[in-house]
Amino acid sequence: MKGPLGTGLQGGAASGTSEGREGSGSDERPAPYDWYVLIVLTVIFLLASVDRSLVSVVMEPIRHEFGLTDAQLGFLAGLAFGIPYALASLPFGLLIDRINRRKFLASMLALWSLLTGLCGLAQSYLQLVLLRMLVGVAEAGFPAAQSMISDYFPARRRPMALGVFMSGGSVAFVLSFALGGWFADEWGWRTVFFAAGPPGLLIALLFYLTVREPERGRMDGRARTADPEAPSFWQAMRFLMSSPAFRHLFIGYALVAATTSSFWSWIGSLLIRVHGLEVREAGLYIAFGAGIFGFVGALLGAVATGYIGRRGLRPVLTFVASMAVLLSPFGIAMALSPTLQTAIACMIVTSILKSCYTGPAQGIILSLAKTRMRGVAASLVNVAGTLLGFGVGPLLAGAISYVLGGGSSIRYGLAALFLMNVWAGLHFWMARRTVEEEVRVARAEI
Repeated sequence: MKGPLGTGLQGGAASGTSEGREGSGSDERPAPYDWYVLIVLTVIFLLASVDRSLVSVVMEPIRHEFGLTDAQLGFLAGLAFGIPYALASLPFGLLIDRINRRKFLASMLALWSLLTGLCGLAQSYLQLVLLRMLVGVAEAGFPAAQSMISDYFPARRRPMALGVFMSGGSVAFVLSFALGGWFADEWGWRTVFFAAGPPGLLIALLFYLTVREPERGRMDGRARTADPEAPSFWQAMRFLMSSPAFRHLFIGYALVAATTSSFWSWIGSLLIRVHGLEVREAGLYIAFGAGIFGFVGALLGAVATGYIGRRGLRPVLTFVASMAVLLSPFGIAMALSPTLQTAIACMIVTSILKSCYTGPAQGIILSLAKTRMRGVAASLVNVAGTLLGFGVGPLLAGAISYVLGGGSSIRYGLAALFLMNVWAGLHFWMARRTVEEEVRVARAEI
């Protein structure tokens, strides 16, 4: 079967059938084309992360222009995006399990990129909130990317593939805070949004023209004569929530999302308010201290889980749980550090650790779902991560800071959020007990 550009890019999905892939089990090696698709999807995740994080980069200039409190800033950075995202995610998840994911994702990417650019035209806090809400709706189509990855990489390699995929988020923050801080200082905060839109439109076109829609379930080791009918939302929910491993991973992922999003939302304000940095200086420290080392952590996590995954998924979850718990003391030390040097050192360690486990956890979550439930599964996890993460996390940290007097009190709000990682680590550990059996059940019922 020829793809959008004919036979120019050949490989795993290029054949378009299960021929040659029949019986491809957990040891199937991805073809060069599969890696190409993963790279393009990683770039799309990078762009989505840039668009999500831009408010965090320019929180201080926006606060001064519109006269906002920390609670209002927390809402803008969190729930203004998170609530619409959550409301749209589940309907979009059902669509993803039924329609052409390539066309859908390309359309949503173009839409959220356009809306991000329009944020630069906002003349009031309310206008900016409304535009961020629309960005949240468009980005709710993003789980199509995770669903596609599950059909390019087999179960044993999905934690590794999702680890590579999630590394795009760290690169995004390098670009957001380094370039965004520079743009904001030189030309004002609005230019940051103007610059972020066009790249997404170009990548949407590239993705549409060069990436093929993979056959669903092709990497799950079963030759199928017909594509199974997508279950209803409630059928998918019953199946997923009946899985103890899925429930624990779902809760754990939501909790670590709260700490991660609070970190990214408030780290700039922490460095500016507590350690006296300018916006550009803070952006550079975050870009190179958190962004680059976060990218390193994501790749280390991908390599580690790729190796550990040869022994099964239980050892992968042991790694995920350990990294989640280990992050907590370093995050708290970063927030409460009295010196800039110690804060930066702890920020580097925190960035490495937080990037190690997110992708591998998502990879296992997708493997616990049947083929035609992966859109719903990815959407459920993203909803939890967005509402508790980008939604409640930054708002709660800001509210704690506000109650304690604002200003430098943001350090205490941020420190409190990092305690959630210990709770999350417990859930990741408990998921180990049944994960292998439940993944086999999901594959057997495709």
